[in-house]
Amino acid sequence: MARIIGQIRKRWPKVKIILRADSGFAGDALMSWCEATKVDDVFGLARNARLEARVADALAAGLSGTTKAPARVFRDFTWSTPDGWARRRRVIATAECTHGKANPAS
Repeated sequence: MARIIGQIRKRWPKVKIILRADSGFAGDALMSWCEATKVDDVFGLARNARLEARVADALAAGLSGTTKAPARVFRDFTWSTPDGWARRRRVIATAECTHGKANPAS
């Protein structure tokens, strides 16, 4: 990433760079590098019981609707991993209900 982003910045020094990566890349080293080098980032996080518990109230609200129409609610909170991230980071989670079933994502 450093080499590629260095080349982009050399050619276009004022361009805003946003790195989008899936959960396999959501480790502290790459996140910290993005923060230190002023690269905005969007990392997908894998579903897990801790994240699902954090959005459970939003899922319950979506499932309690009287229609079968899809419902989507967003939650914004700070988050850390038990043994991976050096600090807390902002997470935006999506709680989605389609066809009467929960589909949480972050």
